Amino acid sequence: MKRISLGSCPAPAQQGITLIEMMISMVLGLIIISGVMGAFISTTKTLRQTDDLSRIQENARVAVQLIGRSLREAGVTPCGLPPGKGLIVHTPATLANISNWWAGGTDFKDSIRGYPASAMSNFPAKDSSTPPVSGSDGIIVVSGGEAATTVSNDTGTAMTVQSASGFTSNSYLFACSVTQGYGVVFQPTGLSGTTIQHPAFTVTGIGTLAPTHVGRLTAEGWFVAPNSEGGTSLYRGFLQNNGTATVEEIAPDISKMEITYLLSGENSYTATVADTAWPNLLAVYINLTITRQPAGSSTDPITRTVGLTVNLRNRFELSSTGTP
Repeated sequence: MKRISLGSCPAPAQQGITLIEMMISMVLGLIIISGVMGAFISTTKTLRQTDDLSRIQENARVAVQLIGRSLREAGVTPCGLPPGKGLIVHTPATLANISNWWAGGTDFKDSIRGYPASAMSNFPAKDSSTPPVSGSDGIIVVSGGEAATTVSNDTGTAMTVQSASGFTSNSYLFACSVTQGYGVVFQPTGLSGTTIQHPAFTVTGIGTLAPTHVGRLTAEGWFVAPNSEGGTSLYRGFLQNNGTATVEEIAPDISKMEITYLLSGENSYTATVADTAWPNLLAVYINLTITRQPAGSSTDPITRTVGLTVNLRNRFELSSTGTP
């Protein structure tokens, strides 16, 4: 048998990839990577847009819900006064300047005060750090339903209530009598436990008022102002009895608020409303513009608008002279 020597077999030729094959592989790899990166960028952009739209919708929902609730509470009190009777301003020395505290005159007939964009420089519910933006309206809502409680006894200068803990000595309070059909506005002269001390309530024409309910009046203003992040937000300002306001941010990305009013006997909304129009004010329409700049993007901002119609209630029919 003939032996075959392995050492005498020629070694197989070693071959690598050619330059052309390498270039084709690199091109194919770049195409695949470009496709993956394109899909990633597109997905990321879509997610950002979806997130921005979700934030816009959430901010709009919060703004509409809170301002709508505030408007529906305009003029509310637990007094249940009959038509023709409104809360009146009792003016001892301590209330000499109450007409400056958004009480609507001398009989509390005005529970909504509209401020068009041209009058926002005089808007009382702002502070020095939140100047209203140009071209946006504002509104102030007055109500009296907070911390309301029943009066079980009144000596003429002191009321016995369930609890006086919801009141402070510098608050504006109201006291009303359903049987006498009147209410008065006052500041307490003292508070302790279940007792509220007050000036004597003497109402022209009926004498001493015997209150059956007491509560705290609130006045809150709604407006749009710049925020700390370089954008704009919807703000709410609570008016204090010293003429200042405590302001809080409600919803970001609100860039403009337009307010119109529907009066009894009219078939269209008007951009302005007189301070004395409360008895004839049927509805308020709020139009909010929401503007959001996409994060880390130089593209145009996303803008949406949302409208809210609020039918008003709790309005007492006053006489043509505005007196209860």
